[in-house]
Amino acid sequence: MGLSIQTNRHDRLFLYGYELPEDIKTDYDYLEDLDSENFIKYRGVYYSLSDFMRIDHNAIDPDLAYWDGVHSDSFFSGVLIKLSNCGDGYQIATYYSD
Repeated sequence: MGLSIQTNRHDRLFLYGYELPEDIKTDYDYLEDLDSENFIKYRGVYYSLSDFMRIDHNAIDPDLAYWDGVHSDSFFSGVLIKLSNCGDGYQIATYYSD
């Protein structure tokens, strides 16, 4: 049993809190400085960068070695993120267990 990872490896830029639709901003009212928080819109869903858990590269599945963070949608699936070296952008992928 392994992981299937789907991505186009395109580099994308983060959204800032002030760029979010008003109805989405209410979902993140617990953040102290919403306007400067980094957000992602992927497949119609908004994610805060703080929604992702850092991947420990010392104790991981080899399939995840390229990626920096994970957001689980279920026990078997979720979203992966790779941050750019400059920190202004990212690559994103969907994963699921085979």
